[in-house]
Amino acid sequence: MSKKIISLFTLTAFIAFTFSCYSIQKKTIKTITSWKEKGKEVKIVAVLKKSGERIEFPEGEPGKIVGDKIVGEVVDEAMGRKPVSIPIPDVWVVWVKRADAGKTASAVLTGAILTVAGVVTLGIIIILIHFSTIYKYK
Repeated sequence: MSKKIISLFTLTAFIAFTFSCYSIQKKTIKTITSWKEKGKEVKIVAVLKKSGERIEFPEGEPGKIVGDKIVGEVVDEAMGRKPVSIPIPDVWVVWVKRADAGKTASAVLTGAILTVAGVVTLGIIIILIHFSTIYKYK
């Protein structure tokens, strides 16, 4: 029985980490370039250029900083996918997709609490069934 409980808890934690919570944050280009210099991964969801043009990257293929440009592919209704290269000096604001540690930790904690509550409930049910069968035959 203990192996099943451990595997249930492990499965719950695995699912929570697999679907860890992400948030999309609006940041300035200076913040993004400083993250890149520190070696952090930067997944760019959208870019607002100084000209006012907004460029959005597809859901599963975010833009990236390569050298002094933001590169990626965008979906054009007429042409399909087309590559885009935006010089960093032309960028005003960037929307970035980042893992949110607080949301992920709360999801894991919630999963653990639900697992423990389920195990306790199952234990109570087993005990009640056991006692009901003992007193039923006396």
